[in-house]
Amino acid sequence: PCGQTSKYTRQGADYMNPKFGRKDGPVMWKGSYAERPGTMVIFSSCKNVHVSDVRFTEAPDWTIHFLNCVNVKTRGITIDNDMSIPNSDGIDMYDSKSILISDCVINSGDDAIAIVSSDNVTVDNCVLHSRSSGIRIGYNVFNHHNSGDLLFNNIRIYDSNRGIGIFQRQEGDMKNIVFSNMIIDTRLHSGQWWGHGEAIHISAVPGLGSKTPGKISNVRFSHITAISQNGLLFYGTRESVLEDIVLDDVSVTIERGDLSDSYGGNIDLRPTNDISLGIFRHDIPAVFAHYVKGLVVRDLRVTWGKQLPDYFTHALECEHFSGVTIDGLDMRGSAVPSKRQSVVYLQTGEKANCRNIVAEQTGVAGAQGSPVLVEKKSVN
Repeated sequence: PCGQTSKYTRQGADYMNPKFGRKDGPVMWKGSYAERPGTMVIFSSCKNVHVSDVRFTEAPDWTIHFLNCVNVKTRGITIDNDMSIPNSDGIDMYDSKSILISDCVINSGDDAIAIVSSDNVTVDNCVLHSRSSGIRIGYNVFNHHNSGDLLFNNIRIYDSNRGIGIFQRQEGDMKNIVFSNMIIDTRLHSGQWWGHGEAIHISAVPGLGSKTPGKISNVRFSHITAISQNGLLFYGTRESVLEDIVLDDVSVTIERGDLSDSYGGNIDLRPTNDISLGIFRHDIPAVFAHYVKGLVVRDLRVTWGKQLPDYFTHALECEHFSGVTIDGLDMRGSAVPSKRQSVVYLQTGEKANCRNIVAEQTGVAGAQGSPVLVEKKSVN
């Protein structure tokens, strides 16, 4: 319920006020929707499943669910759901392995493709449109199993609440995940959807009774173009540090949207045990890394749009870190109207190596009238 969390947001009691509109939904589970049907198609404990050249429309809940399946090929399908219906996921898989998804077009009122406790999954040549995550990995219920060896290539995600989301909320590790050759377009949406317009989101916090979440490690993003109304978020914790995250040839453009003032300037980590970590006020760098180890950033380009709110700050901010390498970071566009702005802002960490950092901006930022390239606090 919004009333329980709004006090931690930037907008306080005004957060998600109906005056800002509800054009994005969602339709809530009341009245005639209370007894809606369940998942449209379920494959449970199946082997050698082939689904191809089929069109699914208006799913009332998940569209296709692969549960405990092995050797699945899904090719050339179209899913066209009502974007206002919550939980109308496109393709979901749990406890499955050896899965190939290719040449699919998915419009869904929730995650377009969701992967939980599954291994050896390849997703290629797909177009995804979602009110939640275009690609979701992990959740917060059901089991504590591992996930890994996941490959995503040649994917377009557009008009979504999140582009890529990796969520560690229970025990069980996630590792060896690659995203390449993707164009991602995300924005803030009205209504009670999880997510706040992040093109990329990775977080590891306890969820639904879990005390210590498992690890996320060895995740690579290469050749990614992102246009977003929020920054990229990498949020680990003291108990679950994000390890070996690589950004290689990533372009991030931050733009102002219709809801930037009424919804923006908050970090959304839902679902969490701690309600204060659900949605909370925070300045927004273009890339924010919290509790990371072995972060590598190569050839990152950050472009600030016009008339951005003053909660936007640095091109890259990293805190509570160990072993950060930044080789090539270019900040462009109008200066953010913040009291402070650096290209790189490092705080509370050790072993940072920064080189090839430039700022090409109009406007003024920084204490001396130009952007501060690298600012360090409590860094060894």
